[in-house]
Amino acid sequence: MDNQTTLVLGIFIAGILVSVLIGFNSNMIGFAVQNENVFLRNLPTSANAGEIFYVTYSPVNADAFEVQIKDSVSGECEFLYSGKNFEKIIDYSPENEGTRGTFEVQALSEGSCEFRGSYVIDGEMRNFEDKIVEIK
Repeated sequence: MDNQTTLVLGIFIAGILVSVLIGFNSNMIGFAVQNENVFLRNLPTSANAGEIFYVTYSPVNADAFEVQIKDSVSGECEFLYSGKNFEKIIDYSPENEGTRGTFEVQALSEGSCEFRGSYVIDGEMRNFEDKIVEIK
């Protein structure tokens, strides 16, 4: 083998090794994230104008913890008892792991509403995924 072939072969093998190492580290990161306390927000993709629908906040991999929720909605919806902004502190423990916080939202008129929010858990602020509900 000449020097150019050896160099190309070396780069090819190094690329394979880097890919394998990145894949291994990604799996380890994924494993760590799966064991964290995580909080989810669930809501429908659509609702009818004038009706009430529900937003549910629920824990995943929950140990005993306290979560502070801050959520807001823009557009044609309002939280039934708090308007456009919603704040709540919820305590969870192993005894009530399946518990969810379910709250009412009023669909005001046709259009859409967007939910944006965050929560603080284990002293760390995390964002919920932004969601849009179509109002028919």
